[in-house]
Amino acid sequence: ILYGAPYDKFPFGRCISDVLLYGIFSPFRYHKDYAKSMTWKYYIVAGPIPYYMPFNLVARVIKFLLARQRRTVEFVEASLWEHLRRTDQAEREVFERWCESYGKTPEDKMRNMAENMVNSTSKSWEGFMLMTPLLHSDWGFRPDALDEEHSRPRVLLTASKNDILSPMANAHYLAANYKNARIKDIGGRHFSILYQMDEVWAEFLADEK
Repeated sequence: ILYGAPYDKFPFGRCISDVLLYGIFSPFRYHKDYAKSMTWKYYIVAGPIPYYMPFNLVARVIKFLLARQRRTVEFVEASLWEHLRRTDQAEREVFERWCESYGKTPEDKMRNMAENMVNSTSKSWEGFMLMTPLLHSDWGFRPDALDEEHSRPRVLLTASKNDILSPMANAHYLAANYKNARIKDIGGRHFSILYQMDEVWAEFLADEK
């Protein structure tokens, strides 16, 4: 949103050199086919139904259910392990090597990730509650109508065809509408960007030179 924001609203936009995006969402107001790549689960969470339902009702119900589950690190950790078990052998091996590179065991990393997730909503759920309204709102610009100055920074979009949380279709939409963007397929599922973050940053900064 800040990348394309009008300079009178966000003057520091003139200082943006390049942009790295991961966990990508497109602006649903303009990306008319966004829902076609959603699973039913995420269609219910962030699709048109919860957006048009009054009082942000769907988000309130989901928050009530999730809040009870996210009270303990143990429950969140178990769900993370379940997510990892659904990945293929190659991604699990990449995860293990990533842990080793930081001198941690997979168990240590999973525990740390679970603690961070619990802490992220320990004081407020405002970010979650605003997610669907924000995705459907007017971002203040059209991706395909940015002027040359806004289009100056290069944009690296990281995505994976197996990511059901932020589908690759979102990245393809932005790549087709931003004038200076390219996609890097990182493989794996939603968390795979974590394991490849150092590599992605190295490529991103090398392009900067």
